[in-house]
Amino acid sequence: LVGLEAAGEILVLRAGRIVERGRHHDLMQMDGLYRRMWELQSQIFD
Repeated sequence: LVGLEAAGEILVLRAGRIVERGRHHDLMQMDGLYRRMWELQSQIFD
């Protein structure tokens, strides 16, 4: 997930389907899969 903050659009897939779509900031505002994955990764590197 590192480097996605600058992406113009991020697609989050689950079982081959798009479940979330947007910019990093917008996806972080949602309580969705992208945010949960970002937070888990952040805990590993803290």
